[in-house]
Amino acid sequence: MKLDINYIFIPLIFVWTLSFCCATKETDQIFIITRLDIITDVRYRFSETIYTLTVFNPSHDNETYIVDIPFPKEAFISNFTLEVGDEILLSSIIGKDSKDIGTISWNTSESEELTESMSDFLDTNSFVFPVDIPPEEDVTITLTYQEVLRRLKGVYNIHIFVGHCENGYNTNIEVSIKETKPLAKLELSPMWKNVHRDNGKDLHLTRPSNESAVIRYNAVSNKMKCLNKLQVQYDVERSQNAGEILIEDGFFVHFLAPTGLQAIPKDIVFVLDTSKSMTGEPIAELQNAMVTILGKLAWKDMFNIVVFESSFGMFESELQKVTNRSITDAKNMIYFMTPGGGTNIHDGLLAGIKILHSIKVDEIRSPIVIFLTDGKASTGITNRNLITKRVKTRNVLGIPIFSISLGKGADQNLTSKIASQNFGFSRHIYNASTSSSVINSVYDDVATTLMKHINIVYMDNVVNDQTVTQTNFKTLFQNSEIVTSGKFQNETTKFLNSTVVGLGASGLTILSNASVSIIDDDGRKNTIEAIWKHRRLKEVMSLQKAMDDSRMVKALKETLLTMSIQYKYVTPLTAVLIGRHGKSDSSGVLDNDERVVYAAAHKQRDQLKEKQPKRRGTEFSAKGDPHFEFGIESIEFPFCFDIKSDPGSIVRILQIPKEMVVNIGIIPETEDFREDKMYMSDIFVSIHAHTLLMNIDSGIIYNGRKFDWPLLNCTETSSEKLIKCWNNKSSMTGFQLNPEVTLRVKRVLHIGKKYFNFYIDNFTKLSKRSSGLLGGILHETVSVRKVIMRKGRIIGSFTSRSNRTRPIKYFSGKLKLMENSETRHLCWHLHKKISGITDSSSKFQLPSLFHSDVLPT
Repeated sequence: MKLDINYIFIPLIFVWTLSFCCATKETDQIFIITRLDIITDVRYRFSETIYTLTVFNPSHDNETYIVDIPFPKEAFISNFTLEVGDEILLSSIIGKDSKDIGTISWNTSESEELTESMSDFLDTNSFVFPVDIPPEEDVTITLTYQEVLRRLKGVYNIHIFVGHCENGYNTNIEVSIKETKPLAKLELSPMWKNVHRDNGKDLHLTRPSNESAVIRYNAVSNKMKCLNKLQVQYDVERSQNAGEILIEDGFFVHFLAPTGLQAIPKDIVFVLDTSKSMTGEPIAELQNAMVTILGKLAWKDMFNIVVFESSFGMFESELQKVTNRSITDAKNMIYFMTPGGGTNIHDGLLAGIKILHSIKVDEIRSPIVIFLTDGKASTGITNRNLITKRVKTRNVLGIPIFSISLGKGADQNLTSKIASQNFGFSRHIYNASTSSSVINSVYDDVATTLMKHINIVYMDNVVNDQTVTQTNFKTLFQNSEIVTSGKFQNETTKFLNSTVVGLGASGLTILSNASVSIIDDDGRKNTIEAIWKHRRLKEVMSLQKAMDDSRMVKALKETLLTMSIQYKYVTPLTAVLIGRHGKSDSSGVLDNDERVVYAAAHKQRDQLKEKQPKRRGTEFSAKGDPHFEFGIESIEFPFCFDIKSDPGSIVRILQIPKEMVVNIGIIPETEDFREDKMYMSDIFVSIHAHTLLMNIDSGIIYNGRKFDWPLLNCTETSSEKLIKCWNNKSSMTGFQLNPEVTLRVKRVLHIGKKYFNFYIDNFTKLSKRSSGLLGGILHETVSVRKVIMRKGRIIGSFTSRSNRTRPIKYFSGKLKLMENSETRHLCWHLHKKISGITDSSSKFQLPSLFHSDVLPT
């Protein structure tokens, strides 16, 4: 692809859009989607999603494709990459006011019509921009976004927005969850269940441990129904203490959602718009919702209803106890609400606040206002700033106000600001036909107060107070969660003592003894720091929204912009800068920073006095636990990775249909061989008419002839000389897989343990028809994308393109010391994330060691 400019400025436009596919109606018939990968990794309530879409332009002309990727409203975009032809364009985050860049112009608009099918996408933003695709070329779009999951209705919700209904492309969706506490719930949305019912073999749910889960979905799109949104819900086990604290590299996060607390009785006032614009479906939906909500009120609650149009009216002049009679009367009032007149938001809200301020009670109660409108202030006081100022001034008790705006005519800025300034939250309803369920949902979220006036105190002066997010909270509702995060004075701190103080139903409530866990996760570093950054940004954005003082608003904007660029997140004040960063297959030219990183790697290697393994050409090996390793000629250090298999399981390493099979057996779990430490005890090879079975205790059976340990000489066992043994000292057995490829197996006796290591020399000479754990690697072309230094660790980013499928894949590895009795050297460690180069080991699990299609008859 040839671009006219070296950098493209793409401002992120947050729009609500009807387009669920990644093309507009004018162009969606031109392009062919060939692959969609959505990988979501959730660690300790922090979710990172990598959304990769490959689109092909089959025409003979350049065509402009409109990318439109939905993502959750609470998420921040952290990375964006384009691969067009042989070029990879990487992104950086800059302020929207930057003047040193070229710009591109494009238009988006909100649709005038809302459809029922849109209801699943109403809590999203969209990342929208155009990209030119050359004729008969494809483009791969990769978007990464991150969010801290919110706990609502007792669960964390992971939303996977798919939004593609074309047929014929490959879809790969994976959701992995890892927590420090056992998962208490794990639910899939009905759409997942429909997929499982229709294509059960394509949906896999596994539980590697009590604290983790993995959901995988792989299919071709014409085998499935249109998947707009998939949802995973989960929660963790909890106790009645001060919550859960997680610590990693000088950062902490504190999750508070205690159990066993009694509900505080509430005083609730509903302030409802009955102006003329509510005629028809809006008023009917409101009536349905209110009748349901009135039936949910607890007997200790008190309530009232204020309705407003040009003026306002009340159900009663003061709060009413919940009785059969009062609820019946209130429902009758709701049934007879008749829309008419203008919209006097100011008088309606102040009337509701006055009701709650006029009561005098000795017991602890929780006052709440739920406010709904579908329009803009049109009668009485209509100035937005004056309305918010007066509501805030009259609300001297700080009563939480929860705002609901309905339809495109509502003043969302006003309802949002009222909620922000008065300790509540706001929700917007796009479609009147769904408003009843949303109104009920808002009520359910705030229906039960467990604590109020909460203060979290961290002891022993170990926390940097300037870095801690909010520690004072107005209310804690049942099935929700309070989250606080910060930095320690010393990054080596491993413990944090905390106390939570507040008012509960019985009076002063003190919670202590929070559980503390140290996070040491090779799979993804800096998770707790990322949570802290995310929480700080959200906090500044909330303060800015609630602020009236123009000078403070300006200062907060500057702070938000600085933090957004520093943390590399896209926010309303930043944009994505796309620049040319060379070809994906370039191997000779490195950026200056990469030269520095490689120099550090070489220095590290030299200091190790590296003992390189004796390789015979390109080698694939498995040693010890087992650690798999293979080298690629164009990449300086080899790749190494582990596999996750169950004790006693069988894994297929290699298969060439009708020609060759290599299977390995894992030692069953014993006191010496734990589940997290797996070693090989059996190897089975079948090639043409020859079979080789090796058992760590029993010896070797080759073509029916048995040899016991220790082996002395077995070279003469076959006239074809496919097997040959070396002396007892090395305990090495060789087996010729083809004229150029040799399998070598070593029997290791180490500190009371017996297990096999194996090596496949010149593995790249194997047939391209190969499959299995190793076979999948043969189909991949791997290139270095970027090498960086992060907190003293050298991290490599790589691309892999399969000879069998077009889309490019991305994966990373940490340069790590690999040490055993034979070698001491550096390798790119992929941990257990090997999806960038081959399929998961679980795909190659076998029922029997002798599972083969080439056994002799």
